[in-house]
Amino acid sequence: HAVLTLFTPGRVGGTMAGGSGFDLVVLDGDGIVGANLNLFNTFEQLRKDGLGTWVLTGTSDMAWRLAKGRLFVDGALTGAGRVDAGTILGGSGFVGGFTSDGTVAPGSSIGTLRVLGDYQQNPGGVLQIEGSIASGFSDQLNVSGTAVLGGTLDVVPESRPFGVATEYQIVQANGGVTGKFDTVHSGLDVLVPSLEYAPQGVTLVLIRSDVSFGAMGNSANLNALGSALDHDKRAMARGHFKGLMDTFL
Repeated sequence: HAVLTLFTPGRVGGTMAGGSGFDLVVLDGDGIVGANLNLFNTFEQLRKDGLGTWVLTGTSDMAWRLAKGRLFVDGALTGAGRVDAGTILGGSGFVGGFTSDGTVAPGSSIGTLRVLGDYQQNPGGVLQIEGSIASGFSDQLNVSGTAVLGGTLDVVPESRPFGVATEYQIVQANGGVTGKFDTVHSGLDVLVPSLEYAPQGVTLVLIRSDVSFGAMGNSANLNALGSALDHDKRAMARGHFKGLMDTFL
């Protein structure tokens, strides 16, 4: 049994090997530092401690636990994992199936985090999704197994002005989606989130609440037409219709 503890000020200059039993790598400390998973041989588990941020590249099949701080996986950490409460998992790489009580924020900005296995978000967990003004361009959690949803969806819109409606597929689960988010929060009050659950995915639609086509008309007929459009803003999230209706803003 061996425990290798690395702190953020340190640097790894060569390959490190565990013993013949259960061997643990602990990533600790404050600040931000990167590590290459290819340098850890014959270790069975990685644990992230400390309040700092570790950014992982390379490949390892170690099991893993995010116990404190932030962990970004831009390589592949494919063993079974766990995200504890109060922590943040991000990156655009691959992770093994895991259970989350913390925050999962795919990408470093907008990006896709891929889960090789099953994903379970417990009631205290948060999936944080950054969305752009362009439909189809957002963070995504891509799960090869099943996705069991609960907890909170936290939507972080970009700062540029949005169109009438914008949509993204935020969860793709090849093994199926069960459950629903208990709470949905939008970072902009004028963007009202709406979720559509399909057997293998979840689509998020952001609809502008401060736009009224009914108020734009200068006659009874135009007001009536505008009011009808106000009831179908969802249809304005894609294609030529989106481009056309966004010109009214």
